[in-house]
Amino acid sequence: MATSASSPWPVAIPYENNTLPGYFYRAGEPGVPRPTVIMHTGFDGTAEEMHFQGAAAGAERGYHVLAFDGPGQGGAVHREHLVFRPDWENVVGPVLDYALTMPGVDGTRIALWG
Repeated sequence: MATSASSPWPVAIPYENNTLPGYFYRAGEPGVPRPTVIMHTGFDGTAEEMHFQGAAAGAERGYHVLAFDGPGQGGAVHREHLVFRPDWENVVGPVLDYALTMPGVDGTRIALWG
């Protein structure tokens, strides 16, 4: 059964001494625990592209979605001057930590899409 998804709202994810820009798509009512998909693109993609690559569809189907720009991508490189790094687990870790602080994110049901 589809739920009504909210419009994405911008987030600033704490990362080292900076922030990573992103968007959170809330599925259904605020605070209701739901599975969450963390989405990011590769190379020079942007969090905005994730809207059409599954973020909106995920939220419509009952998943919270957190899409973000990592170092070397979109706003992270243009605004924060963060360059790509090979140890992406050190990027995804802080994003996951941030997701776990958000109301309604079920910490036992999180997937990474990238």
